[in-house]
Amino acid sequence: MATRMKCDAIPGMKVLYNLSDMVGPGKPNKPDDVMLVQVLLADMAAAKKIGHLSAVMGPPAITGTFDFATAYWILLMQHENRAGVKVDGFVSPCKSSSGTYSGDTKAWLIAAMNAWYYKHLAQKFSALPTDSRLSPALRKAIAP
Repeated sequence: MATRMKCDAIPGMKVLYNLSDMVGPGKPNKPDDVMLVQVLLADMAAAKKIGHLSAVMGPPAITGTFDFATAYWILLMQHENRAGVKVDGFVSPCKSSSGTYSGDTKAWLIAAMNAWYYKHLAQKFSALPTDSRLSPALRKAIAP
């Protein structure tokens, strides 16, 4: 189940919506983890914060099922991200409140996605725990 964790790396952003397990090809792809990734990607795409120059397909549907569109948008996010994330097609749980790998400057992709979402869609970021597109269990898991 996705979680809410303390974040101290981004000014003003006190929490980070995190995954419980990896999302990507051949990974566990727990429905609520996938759903969290999908809503972040879909909203950033709709706001033209990712993919507006190079996307060849619409953003992923928010279903909780890992599919080709979700895989495509994860890779697109990784390619367009300027936070130094790995381009590997996976979204891993963030393991530090700094949002970066231990002893490294590379950001966990989920942390970078949260930071972009917070920066460009601050009101939606704060309201995410009440977003009706998310399952009731996921809303509860990321609620304060």
